[in-house]
Amino acid sequence: SAQDGGISEMKIRVRIKNRSKKVVRRISLIDLVPRIAEVDKTFDSGTPAPAQIIKNDKKGTLLKWHLDHLDGGEEYIFTYCVKAKYAIIGGATLPVAVAKFVSADGKERTTFSNRFKVNAIA
Repeated sequence: SAQDGGISEMKIRVRIKNRSKKVVRRISLIDLVPRIAEVDKTFDSGTPAPAQIIKNDKKGTLLKWHLDHLDGGEEYIFTYCVKAKYAIIGGATLPVAVAKFVSADGKERTTFSNRFKVNAIA
């Protein structure tokens, strides 16, 4: 939402999708909320709360979720809200999210989200 021309609240959605046809296991999703924002710790009923929320005064808040597995083609969307400590004028670039998993061949893999820019709408 916008407040006085700046961003004060954001709803973040991180979608993970198994693009292969085989099951992947032990998925960890890690997302970083910059320190200019606070995580709203009430989560929608459709999204589980993170397994860990780690606050770091220099980097921000780290959110970690864990999934046992994703079948081939299956996707999952994690949703959470953040509130900016100050209205963000002009926009902000969110850090990339990281997903780690074990592929069907037993190899540990890492993938990254796209970089996303949020713009304030007057």
